[in-house]
This record gives sequence, structure tokens and C-alpha cells, in this order.
Amino acid sequence: MTVACGRYAAAFALDDPDVLVDAALCCPLCLGADTRIDVRHTNLTPNGRGTCPACDATWSVTLDPQQLLRLALDPPAATRVTFSGRLPLLPPHPEDDE
Repeated sequence: MTVACGRYAAAFALDDPDVLVDAALCCPLCLGADTRIDVRHTNLTPNGRGTCPACDATWSVTLDPQQLLRLALDPPAATRVTFSGRLPLLPPHPEDDE
């Protein structure tokens, strides 16, 4: 049985050490550190979908641009970070909406 744990804003800085980033992304239900975060870009906001193999919990994580950069360039040791979908490097152009 999967337990949905809600939506959280990630609380780590660009220059935080791995241990703090892992703690910010750990499972909100069991506090397990062996979590998986799948990062997607939706509605101009990067969001992560967290899953915990220990307790089968799922949750959503909102990331700011600096946090996204940190996860892309220097992912933490214990958290498995994957990227799915298209993460734009630049804001979309108005003509792309036509």
C-alpha cells in the first residue's frame, strides 16, 4: 500500500553539503535516507516526485532554480535523483505557445 505524504518545499541551499541536501529530501514518513526523487518541469516550476522504498511513501517536492542546479550538477550521495521530461534551460518563447 502506498502512502501519499503531501507536497513540500525543499529546504536546502546551493552550497549545502550532501548530508543537508539528503536530509532535506528524505522521506517525510519514515525519515529514510534512501529516497528517490524524479525531477520534472511543469508549469514553469521544477517539481520532484519522491518515493521511499523502505515504507512505500510518495510525496511532491517543489524546487527553486538554485536547488535544481545543485541537484543537476552535484547530486547528493544517498538520494537517487533522476530527471524526466524536458527541463528547459531558457524561459519559453511566446511564439512556442502558438
